[in-house]
Amino acid sequence: MHSKAALESITRLFNIPSGFSVSDYSGRVSLFIDCLLQTKLCSLELTETLRSALTELQKVDCESEKHYQRKDLYSYLKSHPLFSTLMLINESEESAESMRLFMLLARLFLLRESDDYDAFLQFYKCFLHDRKSGVELTFDFLRDATSDELHVELEKVAELKGDSALTEFGRFMTTRKSRARAGKSNGPLSKANEHEHTLIESNSESVSYCEMSDELGREESAYLKRAAKVALTDEQERHKFKRKKAGLRNALYNSALNSAWSMNAATPAELGKLLDALTPAVHDGQFSQLKKEEAGFLSILFLRLLVGQQANDLILNNLAAKTNIKDAEDPVLSYELDRQKRHVSAKLTLNAALLETHEPTTRKFHYVHNTRITLQLPFPMQQVLNVAIRNITASKRHDETLLTALELSQNDYNNQLNRLLTASLLKKRGITRRAVESSFEHFAAEHLPQTFRSFLTGKASVQSHYISAERSLIEQTTQKLWLQFCERIGFEKIAITAAESASTLGSRFAYHDDVGSKITLREEALSALLSQLANEPVADYSSLENMVACLKTAAFYIYLRVASSVGLRPVSGPFPSIVHFNRSLGAMSVSDKRAHHSEERRLIVLPSAQVELITAFQNAARVLSRQLQVDEPQSIVMDFNADTLSWEQFSPSHVNQLLQQRAGQPLINHSFRHSAARRFLYENLNSETFKQSELDLLMNHSRAGVSSFNMHSLASLNDIVKQQRTRIESYDNEFERDDARVLNKLTALRVAL
Repeated sequence: MHSKAALESITRLFNIPSGFSVSDYSGRVSLFIDCLLQTKLCSLELTETLRSALTELQKVDCESEKHYQRKDLYSYLKSHPLFSTLMLINESEESAESMRLFMLLARLFLLRESDDYDAFLQFYKCFLHDRKSGVELTFDFLRDATSDELHVELEKVAELKGDSALTEFGRFMTTRKSRARAGKSNGPLSKANEHEHTLIESNSESVSYCEMSDELGREESAYLKRAAKVALTDEQERHKFKRKKAGLRNALYNSALNSAWSMNAATPAELGKLLDALTPAVHDGQFSQLKKEEAGFLSILFLRLLVGQQANDLILNNLAAKTNIKDAEDPVLSYELDRQKRHVSAKLTLNAALLETHEPTTRKFHYVHNTRITLQLPFPMQQVLNVAIRNITASKRHDETLLTALELSQNDYNNQLNRLLTASLLKKRGITRRAVESSFEHFAAEHLPQTFRSFLTGKASVQSHYISAERSLIEQTTQKLWLQFCERIGFEKIAITAAESASTLGSRFAYHDDVGSKITLREEALSALLSQLANEPVADYSSLENMVACLKTAAFYIYLRVASSVGLRPVSGPFPSIVHFNRSLGAMSVSDKRAHHSEERRLIVLPSAQVELITAFQNAARVLSRQLQVDEPQSIVMDFNADTLSWEQFSPSHVNQLLQQRAGQPLINHSFRHSAARRFLYENLNSETFKQSELDLLMNHSRAGVSSFNMHSLASLNDIVKQQRTRIESYDNEFERDDARVLNKLTALRVAL
């Protein structure tokens, strides 16, 4: 590497401020780089860069060493924390203590990068502040120990010395959590929420599809993310990606299609063969015959099928224990052993606050939002856990991860699953570990709401913004599909415990038992608002002022009805022009989302009653426009401004103002789109007609271009519209009387004009 380029690279890597010359820091940085190279933890590319930089720095004539104090670097402490800390170490004689400090700082940098101010501040407090506390670990140990060994050893030293500052520092000797990619303030990567879906994962790379959304659930952008697990040069990365670009695009599309015979997931029958290869006792329901190792493996396998990767992080919580678990924010597996009946009752408590979203100003209009969700474990998990937990040492049955308690490492689990794939001959068919663990997700993809799956896996999707649901509905739906899945696997006897039945029935209509969207309007609030508009009296139609007021009220009613039925997005122009409204088809297309391309339009299927309301409004609006000698409305539904004698769109600000006037308190206009999603979900789940693709069509949610139309490409547009309208009208007729009142008013208004 060229000398200038080498120095520029370490300036960026270590975030060295421009106010210092190379001679000011060459001595300290040289020692620091030497420590980094000795750890042998850097990638090949970084190692080459560091060696080149070290060679150039050693050519620089160092000025006489200057001893820095913290006050000398005050303006750099927060903006350049690594460099500031580095300059506070005395390297004059390369003493053993100084070298230990350089090595420990190098290990801290590899874990926390150069901009973690809190980590480097704690390093200063522990080892540089009074220069009394040395690093009580050998240089060789600091160089050769793994990150976990170093973390544990620092905690032991801190405990022996009773040093709280060192204890705090030890917490920073762990891998830094991944941070959101930074972008411009209005860029696609600066949004509040990122939803990542893994498509391909191998020993060398992983490919994910990422969607970005803001606090209100508006989808802003989507991109493909590929992460190599082996360090490659930029040119190698570029060449490899070019070769795989077409394959990645096809994999993304096929994953979203979720086709029935996909090799991405094992079928239930194939999973049954895998279980047979382990032991026939599982199929026969003879769970008491399971060995300790078999019960432990099956516990993790079934949990991975249900909750995905969260199974690795589950903390055991013995309800009979006298102490509480330490970290209640982690996913928890709570259980209670029945010693007389030799049975275990177990349930999961998972995080339900998956997104950063706006809080409603007035909570009484919205469903209560819980941050945690508790679900009873279905068959056969409790039966398998009953054997597994009873074989765990009593001291490890509480406040330990399930994997730790079972003495089962991730490698042990993977190896066992690989052996079973080989023994069952599934490996020859191309079935992988990931395909096995994706079996239930694939089986239930169309009938288990995506947002319910998000609660189980702890991975939010865009649709998680919109759905608010009762815990019991989530549990009931999941359990029903899981038991169907078990039947397809081939279980001879499926037993539902009393605890499972009580969990779904006992709180079916609990008032404060909702999770998900924070701003979904309560049904009674929505009904009251629509009823108020529909029943607003009209003095008479002889006065032009009264007629304008009547038309304005009707227009606002139509807006709220459409928004709360078909999920109209709150944008500056929510309704399309007459060209994009087909009365005979009963549908319209709108351009309310441009995340994919500027001309993208969305099909909205309207209930028959709303088609009649829109048609009646258009007829009355045209007559009123001629009466007042103003232009007709450009969109199919608009509000009339009596002051300016012009038509205006139902923009978010305008709708918010109207809601404030009607409700007397601020409401978020996004709430009506959330209400549409909840109403559609509840009715179709209760009537057992729910399909995820139909909810996607209602909300206009798609991934990688695989919309509901792609999934039904052999069906005609008329058939899709008819089916979607049937789904909506099955519950939307609750406002039939209010619709009739508004329709009568519009008809009378047109006659009067």
